[in-house]
Amino acid sequence: MAGLFDAEHFYDEVDEIYQRGMGRGESTGYDNVDDYYTIAGGQLTIVTGHPSSGKSEFIDQIMVNMASENQWKFAICSFENEPRLHIAKLISKYLGKPFFDGITPRMTKDELNAGKKFVQSNFSFLYQADGSLSSVDSILERLKVAVLRHGINGAVIDPYNYLEKNRDSSETDWISEILTRFRVFAQAHDIHIWFVAHPTKMMRNDKGVVPVPKGYDISGSAAWFAKADVGLSVHRPDPAFSSVSEVHVWKCRFSWIGKQGSTELEFDVPTSSYRKVQPDAFITQSQSLSDEFF
Repeated sequence: MAGLFDAEHFYDEVDEIYQRGMGRGESTGYDNVDDYYTIAGGQLTIVTGHPSSGKSEFIDQIMVNMASENQWKFAICSFENEPRLHIAKLISKYLGKPFFDGITPRMTKDELNAGKKFVQSNFSFLYQADGSLSSVDSILERLKVAVLRHGINGAVIDPYNYLEKNRDSSETDWISEILTRFRVFAQAHDIHIWFVAHPTKMMRNDKGVVPVPKGYDISGSAAWFAKADVGLSVHRPDPAFSSVSEVHVWKCRFSWIGKQGSTELEFDVPTSSYRKVQPDAFITQSQSLSDEFF
């Protein structure tokens, strides 16, 4: 009967982990982030953060790193980035050079062409050219084609609130259902899925600080925490005065993948890329923007 297996069916895999252990997931490209978070197929990562915190840029950076180092391939469903601008940012991250003119020398035409080949080889885009909403069914159908046709290892849904909602279900039930479907899809096809979700509006605490959003702070359902294999937040505690971002892992289902904790990365505005924090990283955001455009 389909879907029913004797235990012996899995014994080769049991022997393999007995001899080699579970190992680790794939590197994010940053050893300090890898201390808390690595990436494995068949899992679902929920990513949150306040608006303009850099959460989408962080996931893009991880994908570029993994495509460069491990030849991973990805499908991107990004509702807030039109493909031409998204591709420009991916190329900038790949080359470590600005796409547009500024005080920092931009990429050459030859470098642009090399970047285009890199994106063509490693990225596919789910895009609603007619402006209609995407249903969960249509996204899963296209992801299945991307798995079979392009051999993708990962996919991004960014953000969830652009999905066409099932009006017959409450928001809580609907979110729980779609997370279950995407997680099951990830397991069935051995790919990693990042699902980006915005938190509810959070008030400053008695010290005037907006706290780091976590799984239970995402609007709509506690399923954001319950269904995640990994939950992480990208947080900029002081965006007006610092280019440093915090990466917080608030849930990790499997200890061999990572653990709860936080670390820091520096965001470089001209190249739209993240890098390890430098000793002089605490520059003002306004200075960084000024240096780029003036």
